[in-house]
Amino acid sequence: MRLDSLLAGLLIGLLLPFVAYAILLQINDIAVDYFTDFYGINPKGLTVMALCSNLIPFQAMKRRRFDENLRGIVIGTSIYFFAWMGTFGIVIFKQFF
Repeated sequence: MRLDSLLAGLLIGLLLPFVAYAILLQINDIAVDYFTDFYGINPKGLTVMALCSNLIPFQAMKRRRFDENLRGIVIGTSIYFFAWMGTFGIVIFKQFF
């Protein structure tokens, strides 16, 4: 597989937030068990933090001018964003209307 390819960027864009969410979930569980006054971070917040984990490889690929990788990362992030909006969007918009 080429370094600058849409498939590589798509894999990074889809796998990294999934792995980041699992790690953040474990850290959240450990923090809830360790600290008595900490009730944990809302799943919406954990998901947004996991989506933001794509910013790190995005900046690295931008610096190296790997445009196809950037396109794949943006597509993967967009897929997760629309899934997030489908899951939590109704709850968020009900607060405002």
